[in-house]
Amino acid sequence: MMTSFFKTTACAALFSILLFTSGQGFSYAAVAQDELQKAEQLSKDMLYEEAVNILNNFIRANAANPDQKTKVAGAYYLLARIYFDVDEMDPQVKQNLTKVFEYDRNFTKNEINAVFRKLVEGVRSKTKGTVVQKIGKKRLKVKIGEGVSGSPRTGSYTYPKGKKIRYSYTAKEGSANPGVQLDGKTVPDKGTLTMNVNHTLTVTMAKQAAVTVNSNPEGATIYVDGMDSTQMTNFTFNLPTAGIHEFLLRKIGYKEYATTINAEFDKTKTLSQDLEKGLHEDFNAGAESSILWQWQDNPAGKWVITNGQYTATARLNNWNYSIYNFNFASSKYTLHIKMKRTVGRGDRSNGIALITGANPGVVNGYLFNYTTNGFVSFWRMTNYNIDTASGGIKALGDWGKSSTVNPGLGRDNSIKIVRQANTYTYFLNNIKTFSFTDKAHNPGYIMIGGDCGGQDTQLFFDYVYLEAGN
Repeated sequence: MMTSFFKTTACAALFSILLFTSGQGFSYAAVAQDELQKAEQLSKDMLYEEAVNILNNFIRANAANPDQKTKVAGAYYLLARIYFDVDEMDPQVKQNLTKVFEYDRNFTKNEINAVFRKLVEGVRSKTKGTVVQKIGKKRLKVKIGEGVSGSPRTGSYTYPKGKKIRYSYTAKEGSANPGVQLDGKTVPDKGTLTMNVNHTLTVTMAKQAAVTVNSNPEGATIYVDGMDSTQMTNFTFNLPTAGIHEFLLRKIGYKEYATTINAEFDKTKTLSQDLEKGLHEDFNAGAESSILWQWQDNPAGKWVITNGQYTATARLNNWNYSIYNFNFASSKYTLHIKMKRTVGRGDRSNGIALITGANPGVVNGYLFNYTTNGFVSFWRMTNYNIDTASGGIKALGDWGKSSTVNPGLGRDNSIKIVRQANTYTYFLNNIKTFSFTDKAHNPGYIMIGGDCGGQDTQLFFDYVYLEAGN
């Protein structure tokens, strides 16, 4: 607001006076205790800068207080008068007068300057008391917990000061009576509050039903009634409602476990579960965002989930593949996979590999292949590079025609591989096709994919299931 003081030569003269008089040590606190009186006296003595600072500080401190609206209006009036004394044409004169009547429509002041008095009345006639209405409102914040019905609901509300607000809360079916607090103090579950000040109304359950969820191993994500709780085992929930609740445990490398618990108030129920190693991947929509998603595809971005299928589309000289980055570390497991090739060469491999790690550049394990023109083969890989098709690879069952293949592009083939220690048995479309025993590797990772052979290729995988210990 002080910028207009530096517009004219008159301003410079006034500040020369200001500097001279302020150096005399005049005590304005002795003139009046009231801040507005002090500012008014300073302005009469032409100490405008000090007066403006006091008035601005007063406005900042009191603008939001309805009880001070008349004094705030008076502060704006003095500001307008000071700017008028310095420069009658300063736009801040009318700006400050407008604020006067926004705060107090009926503000009056004995004014001896006829020009300024006329200006004041002109501004008064054009100004509505909008600020007075605004600062006369109070805010009510409401937060309601689960298991509670009633009003007002959760949210932030604004009411005129002094308005009486009725509230009433009850427990939903299966819940205990709610606990209601007004500004941190317990109040009845129904009543009336007066909006003289800002209030906070909090409603929670007076009783809770505890459920402790444990798993072995720990660290499984817990879903309660279909929602991710963001908690992991082992953890105790204090539920706001009694009755049946659904629990789901999810952990990478383990089968999901789902059950229900009948929770009761003032009691603690316990769920303890040994998780089974395994994988149940149906490639449903949103699977990529699940905590269980561990597939590492190559090339990146060429594998997508479409209509419940994991789809790979690429044109490569060698393999298009995806590795599940988890070691199931079991000597006994059964793997189930359903897949098909819809585009590409019929003489190229559609493969499943059981390998010892997730590094495609150094692969050790076993490769199980079939082609859509009806051939199968089985290989041991030692320090083999999938991307360059180089390194150690030895046929355990070389290419041969097999009637167990559903031949042709677009035909589904169901694969089952059973590992029992060092013996591996391959089933194609539920028919035993090949078996071998080999001690060279101890694979715990899964790789799926196919050889493109330099042509556009498209592969679809319906599911990948692994049952450890079977």
